[in-house]
Amino acid sequence: VVPLELESFYPAGGYDVPVTGDWDGDEMRVLKEQLRSFVSAQRYDSVVCHLPGMEFLKEALPPSTVFTPPGAATSKASLIALEGALKEAVAGLPRVNRREAFLARMQALCRFQFGERGSELLEGCTLKYQGPNLKFFTPQKKQVGMILRERGLVSLTMDGGMRLLGKTGYEVQIGDFKPSSAIFAAGVLRAGKDIRPGDEVLAVHGGELRGVGIAVMSASEMEEHGKGTAIKLRHHVSSKDGDSQ
Repeated sequence: VVPLELESFYPAGGYDVPVTGDWDGDEMRVLKEQLRSFVSAQRYDSVVCHLPGMEFLKEALPPSTVFTPPGAATSKASLIALEGALKEAVAGLPRVNRREAFLARMQALCRFQFGERGSELLEGCTLKYQGPNLKFFTPQKKQVGMILRERGLVSLTMDGGMRLLGKTGYEVQIGDFKPSSAIFAAGVLRAGKDIRPGDEVLAVHGGELRGVGIAVMSASEMEEHGKGTAIKLRHHVSSKDGDSQ
């Protein structure tokens, strides 16, 4: 089960694999559990299921779910039926323009990545593609972050880190020093418990943002190992803020 907002995030971006249509008991159990958990955590006005051949999912969906007719999912008849079901589901609702919908999708990604207040990173921002990469700018034209196609996650600038300072669990408390290209585990005092290798993190000392970058270790490794690289920094206090690299 891959939410639309996270389809570019690794490893979800590679979830689309060929299937035979024959599901064993374990596969059906896992899919039903995932779908039931996902749907129950949201507040949907309606649910449309367009998964011919996967009728076993019915017990994981609300009784009001609309199921499109059986047949090849991408056939003309099936797609017409899907279009009709979707139009009926949104009848009477106000239209949301593409720009607003895309911003909401990116805010959902930020909440996933940085926690419930992560969407504050994009408040008032405009989103612009520059080449294959998506960049976020404040009304003052300051870049707060970007999404690299190959990574699928938000990479922060120092301005972006300042927007999230004190609002996310992805902070690493460090000693009183000015970091450069990396922070070693010996310099880490505490780390947010959910931090894993590959996460975007803020390096902080005494409430002051000292740098932003990518965690190389998990939180427990940073706190317990005492040696090795803990964070690879993209920007730090003594560097000139610019585009994320």
